[in-house]
Amino acid sequence: MKRSQIVFVTVVFTALLTGILLERARRSDPFESLSLRPPMAVPLEPLEAPRGTYAITGRVVSPDGSDVAEALVDAYREEERDRAEPLSWTVTNPEGRFVLDQLFAGPHRVEIWQMGREVAEIAVTVPVKGEVSWELGARLPPLSVLPELVRAPLTGSVHDAAGHPLPGHDVVLWPADDNPLLSGALVRRATSRQDGSISFPDLVLAHYRVGLLPSWARGGSWPILAHAELVHQADGGAPLELAFDAAAVTGRLLDTGQRPIEGALVQLWPSLDAEHLWPAVETNAEGAFRLDGLPAGRYVVRIRAGAAALEREVELEGGQVVELELPPVQPRGLDAAGGG
Repeated sequence: MKRSQIVFVTVVFTALLTGILLERARRSDPFESLSLRPPMAVPLEPLEAPRGTYAITGRVVSPDGSDVAEALVDAYREEERDRAEPLSWTVTNPEGRFVLDQLFAGPHRVEIWQMGREVAEIAVTVPVKGEVSWELGARLPPLSVLPELVRAPLTGSVHDAAGHPLPGHDVVLWPADDNPLLSGALVRRATSRQDGSISFPDLVLAHYRVGLLPSWARGGSWPILAHAELVHQADGGAPLELAFDAAAVTGRLLDTGQRPIEGALVQLWPSLDAEHLWPAVETNAEGAFRLDGLPAGRYVVRIRAGAAALEREVELEGGQVVELELPPVQPRGLDAAGGG
């Protein structure tokens, strides 16, 4: 056979074999060889916490040598002093005996606890030969007894500058900062009666700061209408007298046709404390308003009537009544006086 014929036959045979292999690959399922069976679970040995094989037996005794029952005995490995749980613990029986087991060889720290005693700390190296006898900690000193609180009644009254009673006001006693520690003094409150009288039947003897609040602020801490200092004594001392000389702000609001504006909102607050508003009032059928019961000070008064707004600042002295001069406004438009 000629060489050219041999080459031709070899090429043809290789092409046929390649075609057969490609056709089989095309027709075969690519997932045929994949297995969807779950993987086999590998059995693992259960984990066990490491436990030692040594034990300490013994008894706990008090300083006089008597047995100590129900004492807590804890054991820690010395290199694990800060661990939250002891390596081993037990409680002594009625004869004071105990067994601490599952210990490792090496240095340990043992703590013995009992109510009313100091904690006894004992250094021990495991293994220990024979039984041990450990002594309970010293007895703790008794707790200090709080001094007996001495109380006495306190009476007083609340009135204005002319001596007229002010009923329904809140009188608050705050313990002063210079009172002794654990003086027993607490915040106390009383409401003035119809005749202005107040009473605290069992007030702890102490130094107090006194504040007077209006009826609408009972239970709070603002506004303080009047201040005082009080040192409450065993004999009750002199009655507590609180005098409040109230000031007031009045005014009358008219529209541009000189007609009274009813229902306008009138607000007031201290000029340096816009977060503390006094209870708002409304103008009456005559367009008039009055904000009273005010302590001396500087205030901002704001009046709103529809789209119109007025704002004025006023200085009040004790007992003074200030009437605001207000320009006419147009509730349906801008303030005719240009205020806003």
